[in-house]
Amino acid sequence: MVDPKSVADRLRALRNKNLADIDNLIAAEKEFDCGFCSRYYREHLRFSFGEREKKGLRAFQELCQKHDLLPKRDIAFSVV
Repeated sequence: MVDPKSVADRLRALRNKNLADIDNLIAAEKEFDCGFCSRYYREHLRFSFGEREKKGLRAFQELCQKHDLLPKRDIAFSVV
């Protein structure tokens, strides 16, 4: 089994690398306008998972359970 902390650490490192190089990533985009990509990455995406995001995920879980799309059980958030 894969160690969750190891996976989380690798994902955080990749996020940090890409955020540090975001201007080059935007400039390399060929399908979309650079202005659009810049606004999208900087204003619409979140690269963290804080209390607000956890609250949203819990609300999504509750709606899925209400409509019988998920079994009824609690989500446990583990910070790794």
